[in-house]
Amino acid sequence: MVIPKLQYMNIGFDEAQKWLSSNTGKYCWHLLKELILYSVPNGELLYHFLNRMPNLEQLMLFYSGYELQELVVPIANIAPSPQDRLGAVLQLKELVLLESEINDLGFERHPVLQRLERLSLKCCHKLTNLAPRSISLTYLTYLEVSSCKGLQNLMTSSTAKSLIQLRTMKVTRCDCVKEIVTNERNEQDKVIEIVFSNLINLVLVKLVVLTSFCSHKNCEFKFPSLELLTVSKCPMMKTFTKSHTEAPKLQNIKLAVEGEEGEKRQLEGDLNATIQKLYEDEKKFQREEEAKENDNDLSAAATRKFDRD
Repeated sequence: MVIPKLQYMNIGFDEAQKWLSSNTGKYCWHLLKELILYSVPNGELLYHFLNRMPNLEQLMLFYSGYELQELVVPIANIAPSPQDRLGAVLQLKELVLLESEINDLGFERHPVLQRLERLSLKCCHKLTNLAPRSISLTYLTYLEVSSCKGLQNLMTSSTAKSLIQLRTMKVTRCDCVKEIVTNERNEQDKVIEIVFSNLINLVLVKLVVLTSFCSHKNCEFKFPSLELLTVSKCPMMKTFTKSHTEAPKLQNIKLAVEGEEGEKRQLEGDLNATIQKLYEDEKKFQREEEAKENDNDLSAAATRKFDRD
């Protein structure tokens, strides 16, 4: 039986599993475009459910359990081919993971994931990197990574070079991210040009150990379309990159997140010089605040001594 008009579904996995158990092989949602699924326990059950949705475009997985550690898992008896391990969602364009225990997205094991256009990862604390090196994400237009406390590296230089369609990148509240783009060991000695051709909006907020966008001297960056850059509460960020960076359309840097009031800093020479000046100004401000606190402490101590005398 086909449910012809259903295009959106929001369901908990316990309920979904009951439906699967009682309707094996009977139903298929050919027009379903958007699915929000809660509390997915493991990849095998996820496969069975998604296999009923051949035209799914948007998948949101919320509050997945600790057993779902890989989005694409080897299910030899059910889906021996890597192309089948995520079900039949060949039209998938957007993936959202919220509070998931997944530690491996599996880009290298499923071509469908490499064709994603939008990817949002929030509170996925087991992830240490977005994708292994040499993975291409040429279709991706929107990337948001937020509050992923275990994330250390966002992407390698080869993956960065593949992001030719990316228009928006937001990286926020990731406590262990030191740089956005890392260089592969086998390319340490040669100059690499990385062009984010369509990137318009770049947001870097509350990255407490971020030192730079990229720390490798042999990586040169071009941002021909970049118009909006937000850098806020990144206290360790001393420079944007270690080498030449071009951003001809960028006029200023926003120093507050969306929805908050904050100043904009005009570029002073180039992007690297401006970031360095922001870092120096922030350190100067911190020293002045510490000096004020020390003066207040001394004044309070003197007042207490005077009162006792």
